[in-house]
Amino acid sequence: MRAFFITLIVIVVLTAGIISQLPMSLATDRLRPYAEFGEVRGTIWNGEIDDIEVNGEVVGDAAIALHFLPLLSREAVADLSFSGRGLDGAGTAGFDGTLITLEDAVGRADLARFGMVDAMGQTLRGTVDASVRKIEFSLEEGCKTADLSAETDTISRSLGVYAGRGFMMSGDGYCDGEDLVVPLSGEGEDAALNAELRINQRGQYRSRLAVTPKNDDLGRFLQSMGFTRDGDVYVVERGGRLEDNL
Repeated sequence: MRAFFITLIVIVVLTAGIISQLPMSLATDRLRPYAEFGEVRGTIWNGEIDDIEVNGEVVGDAAIALHFLPLLSREAVADLSFSGRGLDGAGTAGFDGTLITLEDAVGRADLARFGMVDAMGQTLRGTVDASVRKIEFSLEEGCKTADLSAETDTISRSLGVYAGRGFMMSGDGYCDGEDLVVPLSGEGEDAALNAELRINQRGQYRSRLAVTPKNDDLGRFLQSMGFTRDGDVYVVERGGRLEDNL
């Protein structure tokens, strides 16, 4: 019996040793119907991927360190870092087939990189900084947990021309039914703004920008740009699919 257990231990150790040396290219080869890759280095447990290309556009480089124990319960968990054109971040991500998790993550996005426009039809500029304690998002049921904060200087960088010197906007994300909601608010010398972004499990988003101007001239200007007046507040809403802006 003792010899059997020793043999079993040897087999397990050898198998683990072989698996630990599997190249990262085995994983990227399975993803090639969805993306293309430049140089791929290291193993599936600790590897690097350069020049990740999606829809014919290079989006950046990634480093991946896969966790072993979660695999025993059929969950993939990895420490990730990403650096690309207008998008940088790092954190721990997991996926069990239906539930996506993101923990202890920080990131920064350059809004101009996504080709979006502001309420005035101008290119949206500025950055968004996010800190994620934990997000759980089900592909079937939508948002399950959302503990994050975000801050942006887009009013100063992009809309400041319409609102004096501009100001920072910040807020804490949360779940509202199936939707992941990220609210942002701030106030400057010309106006107070409240913005909200909603995302569901189907990849659809809805944004709402509400402006409370501190002078009548700004209010009339907002109406001329398509804002709807609701008392002292001027509102504009947009919607679409996230994949159209990636």
